[in-house]
Amino acid sequence: MSYTPISTKQAYAWRRDFGKSNLRKWSSTEGMDTPWRSNSTTDTAHFKASTVAFLDHLNELARRNGVTFVITGGAERGYHASGTYSHENGYKVDISDEGAMWGSKSFKVLHMALAPFKHQITHELENAHYDITIYPYNYRGRYSWGYKY
Repeated sequence: MSYTPISTKQAYAWRRDFGKSNLRKWSSTEGMDTPWRSNSTTDTAHFKASTVAFLDHLNELARRNGVTFVITGGAERGYHASGTYSHENGYKVDISDEGAMWGSKSFKVLHMALAPFKHQITHELENAHYDITIYPYNYRGRYSWGYKY
């Protein structure tokens, strides 16, 4: 496993976009490999900077470790619960659990990518995805620190 730890400050460095070489996008209307510019169902254009930073870090670690991840839910309105740190406000992303179950290389990469971020992750087993909230850098509430490997 290739991993060089980064600080929380480095993790939250502002990014305009996230790398997409090892991230794929799925939508219920267009299926696998939905174009990145198509955001009517799975919206990847309206993520908060913290979520973009996480996805960029995830993509980099996935690329280095030869794994891919599928984004199945983004910043779309009306499909998810509302709230301050919600999908529609750009703080949440759903990532498919296919190939990323406990103990797998992808599972470890996902959790390594989450480690420097203030986050919450829930495995929605019945919906076959991880529901991930990436809180802003200045967030003061409760959050996960992730797994240690």
